[in-house]
Amino acid sequence: MAATKRVYGPKLLLLAALVLTAYFLPVAVSTGRDADNLDRRGAVTDARVVEVRHGRSRTIVVRYEVPGREPVTATCDSCDDRLDVGERVQIRYDPDDPTMHVEQVGRASHRSVSVFGWWAVGLIGATALGIPAWLVLRKLRRLHWC
Repeated sequence: MAATKRVYGPKLLLLAALVLTAYFLPVAVSTGRDADNLDRRGAVTDARVVEVRHGRSRTIVVRYEVPGREPVTATCDSCDDRLDVGERVQIRYDPDDPTMHVEQVGRASHRSVSVFGWWAVGLIGATALGIPAWLVLRKLRRLHWC
């Protein structure tokens, strides 16, 4: 009697697709919610660039006035990386938490991350659904049902 050969590749691919979907889905939902909150409730003000950090990419740190509070210093998520210290830039921030989710007006970084996340979820999810369908069809072909 001949030994049957086990094929683990498709099952591992399915597992990887499910793990990646589990990672990208919350990222897409969270960043989309952040972007929607900034669109609906975000306050717009002028800020001054106070620091430019160099690393894998340039990180822009801005300082701005928030009504009823001390001046706030925060990292701008989407500020143009060509900005230099001392330059002024118009930003949008969350009035409930002015140091989080700061973005340059007209350059929405959270929206881009959310769109990428949803595309990733869609593509990986289609792969996760396609692999079991392929396995079933392969088995049916062996039984000469299709």
